[in-house]
Order: sequence, then C-alpha cells, then structure tokens
Amino acid sequence: METGTMIDHIAFWQAPKVLETLKLQALGKPVAMLLGHPSSRYQKKDLLFIDNWEPDSVTELKVVLLAPYATINLIRDFQIEKKIKPELPEIVEELMLCPNPRCITHSEEVPHKIRTKEGRLPFECYYCVFRYSHDQVKFL
Repeated sequence: METGTMIDHIAFWQAPKVLETLKLQALGKPVAMLLGHPSSRYQKKDLLFIDNWEPDSVTELKVVLLAPYATINLIRDFQIEKKIKPELPEIVEELMLCPNPRCITHSEEVPHKIRTKEGRLPFECYYCVFRYSHDQVKFL
C-alpha cells in the first residue's frame, strides 16, 4: 500500500467487527483484512489495511475501545511513517452505551459516561458501576 492506514494487533477474528463499527465500507476506500496472522506476542492477530485513509481522533478512540492492544500505522510511500498507540482516557463521554439494560442511561436523559481503571480494561459505567470488556462495546 502506497498511502493509507494499517491497524495492527487486533484480536483474532475481531477485524470484521472493527471494520463494521468504523463504517469504513461507506467511504468506498479499498480495504484488505488479514485474519489469523501469526504473532509472536498474541499467537494470532488480525490486521486491517485501508487505502488512502487516516483516522481522526474519535476513530482512534473507537479503535482502542474495540481493540485495546491495537496500533495504528500511517503509511506513506510504502513505509510506516507514524505509529499511533491510542490510549484509553479515564472517562469516555457520549460515545459508548452501557450494556446493562437496567442502567439509568437507558431510561433517563443523562450523559453516557464510561470509566476505565487508569486507562485499562474493564470498562465501568459511571452510573450503575456495571463492568464489561471491549467485546461488549456498543457505540451511540
């Protein structure tokens, strides 16, 4: 790929979920997906390659919420120009839904807030303290 983005270190068989959630199909850009690539660190990993595309800061945050160990590599002239390792903020506001159906956020007009413990998993709802992992993430 001459110019674009490679998302590396996605958990095995999670690249389709990342691709669908980021709505990259709507951009009409060429996308390549590599599933189950050997990894010395994780045994197997997935990768996404998106031609002529760079993520914005919200998209970077969505990537790390879905794939906490992912690295975003910006490619120019067939070389990795920049590696981005997005970090989880301690509070994520107005981006994710609490998966607990009894949470106040499903019945009241309150801001959606999710906590991370020092920027790590698991996620925790600000209101009902429900804990969940990256595979339960649903975006607004």
